[in-house]
Amino acid sequence: MLKLLIVEDQKTILEELVEVLEKQGYAVFKALTGKEAIALIHEQQPQIIILDLYLDDMSGLNVLKEAKAVDPRTSVIVLTGFDVETTKEKAFALGADYFLIKPIPWAVLKEYVAEVAKGITEKNSGQPFLPDRFWRGRPFRIYLE
Repeated sequence: MLKLLIVEDQKTILEELVEVLEKQGYAVFKALTGKEAIALIHEQQPQIIILDLYLDDMSGLNVLKEAKAVDPRTSVIVLTGFDVETTKEKAFALGADYFLIKPIPWAVLKEYVAEVAKGITEKNSGQPFLPDRFWRGRPFRIYLE
């Protein structure tokens, strides 16, 4: 079972994400602050992190940096309400896999998480991983009509 950490300072969003992703079969851990997130990264070593960048106690970029220092293979999906180009560039430079803008339908987020999980599973099985439709390092903006 893959370990997934959700770092989100808005409790209602955090609880919704936990519920949605636990139903997908992930071992889900949650953090409301950067400090909690860093502790969980060291204790649980999650393979996937969904990360808000604007936390109450520190920048999510610091959490991203620490996650990659602990294990560079950790996949990070940034999920933020702010589409700032310089922040996006910093996140990708630090190793973020995707940069998604809130609000986003949970079904779409589940697809991104499933794609990352598929890559982790296939890497561990020794099979080559070819993403079906998502590309690492490209900024994505979801537009809804």
